[in-house]
Amino acid sequence: MAFAVEQALRRLDDSVREDARAAIESLLPEHGDWSDLLQLSLQGFLWYHLPTKWLTSSAHHHEMARALGDLFEAGGLDRYASLCRSAETHELIDLRHRDPQEARRRFRTLMTDSGVDPPDTPALTWGPIQGVAEYSACLHVSAVLEAAVVDGALVPGRRGWRTVAATVTDRAIRGPHPAGTHSSLLVSVEDERRGDWLVELRGRTLLPDDVSAALAEQLARPPVDGELSSVATSLEPLAWFLGQVGAGLTLTERGHLPRRLVLDADERYNWFELKPQFSVRTERDLLELTIIHQLARDARLVTLNRRRLSISARGRAALSDEQSLVRAVLAAIFDPTTWAGDAAVGTAVSLVSSRSVTRPSRDELDVALHHYLRSRWRPGASELTVTDVRGAYRVLLHAGRAFDWFAPEERGVWDRAPALTAIGRSASLLGLAAVARAPRR
Repeated sequence: MAFAVEQALRRLDDSVREDARAAIESLLPEHGDWSDLLQLSLQGFLWYHLPTKWLTSSAHHHEMARALGDLFEAGGLDRYASLCRSAETHELIDLRHRDPQEARRRFRTLMTDSGVDPPDTPALTWGPIQGVAEYSACLHVSAVLEAAVVDGALVPGRRGWRTVAATVTDRAIRGPHPAGTHSSLLVSVEDERRGDWLVELRGRTLLPDDVSAALAEQLARPPVDGELSSVATSLEPLAWFLGQVGAGLTLTERGHLPRRLVLDADERYNWFELKPQFSVRTERDLLELTIIHQLARDARLVTLNRRRLSISARGRAALSDEQSLVRAVLAAIFDPTTWAGDAAVGTAVSLVSSRSVTRPSRDELDVALHHYLRSRWRPGASELTVTDVRGAYRVLLHAGRAFDWFAPEERGVWDRAPALTAIGRSASLLGLAAVARAPRR
């Protein structure tokens, strides 16, 4: 321990000194000083580590918290001393022993309400599992938030304080990296997540190193001029659909779109391929429209109340902001937490990283997709087989065809994998980049 900490320990009574020493050694690194302390770390120790990791009685946990408070008082850290002695701290210690599940909920509430736990922002959602760079960024932002609390610029509980905390956080993660290793904390976190994702990808899909490196380079680059706009333009059928939903429309008793809208879609996009022998009757006759309808629901661009379908606030915002629309659609299609979304991720990886001069066959795509999915998905107690993944990318395929992300099928060619258009490749790379930047779970 640093000299100032040892001095404060010597000022304590013999009855509390050892408990205080054990607690501060858990909080501070070797030779650490008061300046190495953070309120966030102290809260984590008092509200989680002490009552759950220290195998002793509840009474001793209370004694250690009070002893640590005495140490902080002796060192002139009155704010930290008050936290060690607060009613919230000791109530939570009791709750940990009495009702662990309720204690976890209370812990999250207290951490959030403290004002020093970095909140999510539009630019960054903090992950429950953090790498070294993300954890360091979180601690740095917490120190900035704590300084704002001390200065009075951020007052937890005051009206609008959460907006202030989000603004402080966003400024800190976008500002210069404190160590100078990256342009910003945000870039360091995204680089780490992307690297971890690619390492996992190599293990799951057996991507050669040169292909993985090329994919990493493509995912790291920002969108080139016009790329986002081109992808947004390709989503016109979805934007048209949201406009048709408008203030609301009533679904049929079977939950399908009204026939008027189905006929309008067929007339506009000519998706029905069985003319003139047959005519369009219901939404199920237009697979692209069915996919767009489901995609709008998955992306929360529309809301359903009984049989009434209405555009949501998020949908209205997306219609007026092309970037929001692109983000919402790509997040819904390339969602690795769902079977269809993870299959879309694996399919996009295979298609954009293919080194073959000719398109891979459908069988080759199925084998590559099987490599990708088999480590994460199991049908019951059995192993995932290649047969299980056939057609798993149908949502991406049909949505992509509605948006012209895939080239039309060549007549007489049925055994080749779908071919990405230039816009489809851009959309796939944007979707994969978002997956790679997402928090690890």
